[in-house]
Amino acid sequence: MGMSFANLHIRKTADLHISDLTEMLKQEMHDKGYVSLDRDEDSDICVLLYHAADSQWIAIASDSFQFSNAEDTRAAAEPYAARFGTDVIAAACFDSDYLMLHLLNSADKNDGWINVGDNYGMPFPRRTSL
Repeated sequence: MGMSFANLHIRKTADLHISDLTEMLKQEMHDKGYVSLDRDEDSDICVLLYHAADSQWIAIASDSFQFSNAEDTRAAAEPYAARFGTDVIAAACFDSDYLMLHLLNSADKNDGWINVGDNYGMPFPRRTSL
């Protein structure tokens, strides 16, 4: 068995404040029915927001992210791209056999993705002939 993950990466901008991102993430989790707990051993999922001062990106990792198709990645990434007007990458790896990266930016209308490998017959379909 290989590595599997699904996470989001948000490009930092001068207008993006970590406190705003944190509040948006908390609201999203609340809307999905989750509540913050004082003790992590009582939790059903974990959400991690990581930002380093020397990086241009902020990472969000969570057990709650599941990207099975392009609609899943868009649903997860688009709210952040729209709210902060920046690049957001939804990244997923399934059992080290399939890697998918989906880039969205609502401000400049970028919407592209790449995939490598096979997710048991579920690769993202090609949208253009390029």
